[in-house]
Amino acid sequence: MVRAKVELKSQIIDGLQKMPMTTHGVSRFVNCHYNTAKNRLEELESLGKVECFENNDKKYWRIDS
Repeated sequence: MVRAKVELKSQIIDGLQKMPMTTHGVSRFVNCHYNTAKNRLEELESLGKVECFENNDKKYWRIDS
Protein backbone atom coordinates (compact mmCIF):
# COMPACT_ATOMS: atom_id res chain seq x y z
CA MET A 1 0.00 0.00 0.00
CA VAL A 2 1.23 3.46 -0.89
CA ARG A 3 1.44 6.02 1.88
CA ALA A 4 -0.06 9.43 1.33
CA LYS A 5 2.16 12.47 0.88
CA VAL A 6 0.70 13.98 4.02
CA GLU A 7 1.68 10.97 6.12
CA LEU A 8 5.24 10.99 4.78
CA LYS A 9 5.57 14.72 5.37
CA SER A 10 4.42 14.40 8.99
CA GLN A 11 6.87 11.52 9.56
CA ILE A 12 9.67 13.59 8.06
CA ILE A 13 8.85 16.55 10.30
CA ASP A 14 8.76 14.25 13.35
CA GLY A 15 12.22 12.94 12.50
CA LEU A 16 13.70 16.37 11.84
CA GLN A 17 12.43 17.63 15.20
CA LYS A 18 14.79 15.13 16.84
CA MET A 19 17.88 16.04 14.79
CA PRO A 20 18.99 17.40 11.41
CA MET A 21 19.41 14.69 8.77
CA THR A 22 20.66 14.27 5.23
CA THR A 23 18.23 13.27 2.50
CA HIS A 24 19.53 9.70 2.76
CA GLY A 25 18.98 9.75 6.52
CA VAL A 26 15.42 10.97 6.06
CA SER A 27 14.70 8.27 3.49
CA ARG A 28 15.94 5.61 5.91
CA PHE A 29 14.06 7.13 8.86
CA VAL A 30 10.69 7.10 7.07
CA ASN A 31 11.52 3.94 5.07
CA CYS A 32 10.96 5.27 1.57
CA HIS A 33 12.92 5.69 -1.66
CA TYR A 34 15.59 8.41 -1.77
CA ASN A 35 13.85 10.33 -4.58
CA THR A 36 10.54 10.25 -2.73
CA ALA A 37 12.18 11.67 0.39
CA LYS A 38 13.92 14.34 -1.69
CA ASN A 39 10.64 15.35 -3.35
CA ARG A 40 8.79 15.58 -0.02
CA LEU A 41 11.65 17.60 1.52
CA GLU A 42 11.59 20.01 -1.42
CA GLU A 43 7.82 20.39 -1.03
CA LEU A 44 8.24 21.09 2.69
CA GLU A 45 11.00 23.59 1.88
CA SER A 46 8.74 25.46 -0.55
CA LEU A 47 6.11 25.64 2.20
CA GLY A 48 8.70 27.10 4.60
CA LYS A 49 8.59 24.21 7.07
CA VAL A 50 12.15 22.88 6.60
CA GLU A 51 15.42 24.36 5.41
CA CYS A 52 18.56 22.95 3.86
CA PHE A 53 22.06 23.82 5.10
CA GLU A 54 25.54 22.56 4.34
CA ASN A 55 28.03 21.23 6.86
CA ASN A 56 31.31 19.54 5.86
CA ASP A 57 30.24 19.38 2.20
CA LYS A 58 27.01 17.53 3.05
CA LYS A 59 23.49 18.89 2.76
CA TYR A 60 21.38 18.57 5.89
CA TRP A 61 17.72 19.30 6.47
CA ARG A 62 16.26 20.81 9.64
CA ILE A 63 13.06 22.39 10.85
CA ASP A 64 12.90 26.04 9.75
CA SER A 65 13.15 28.25 12.81
